Amino acid sequence: MLGEVKKSSASWKLINKATSHIVHKKSIGPLRRNDASLVLTHKEKAQQINSYFALKSEKT
Repeated sequence: MLGEVKKSSASWKLINKATSHIVHKKSIGPLRRNDASLVLTHKEKAQQINSYFALKSEKT
């Protein structure tokens, strides 16, 4: 199949098409705060994850 492709860009297009089923971006589901409320927005999730790892790094 790749032997039939003459240009590099065509090769990459074929490779990307063949492997596109593998590369799927998935979103992070809701996170739970310490007070049991849910974190739903991307910005809040980023802040929650940042806070979690900041606390972990302070303890080490």
